[in-house]
Amino acid sequence: MILAGAIASIAVLAFFVLRNKPEEKGAGTAGERGQGRFRRAAGCGGRQREHLSNKTLYLLGSIYFLFGYTYVIYATFIVTTLVKERGFSEAVAGNFWAWVGFLSLFSGPVFGTLSTGSAERQA
Repeated sequence: MILAGAIASIAVLAFFVLRNKPEEKGAGTAGERGQGRFRRAAGCGGRQREHLSNKTLYLLGSIYFLFGYTYVIYATFIVTTLVKERGFSEAVAGNFWAWVGFLSLFSGPVFGTLSTGSAERQA
């Protein structure tokens, strides 16, 4: 119940804070130069040094690395944890993780289609 309440609170907060169009919050889109609060480095036309000094790029890369690092730890030990701490048999725990992997193949296209359809309806 506590977790459900926390998630519901975050969802309500996200509803009021997040927007599909950056202009609604006074920010420009990522591709526009000098508009809003954010600026994107120039294109790749021989200006690679600008990209190398872009701190946002390094921040996003670091966040993605940390996500992958923690995911690998979780994925490595989930079956062992299910067997040792939750009393699952090895076969059931392995089958569970196999189903999670199989179903994750469809999550990208399904949620990508849903998000694209949602964005098109609001445009």
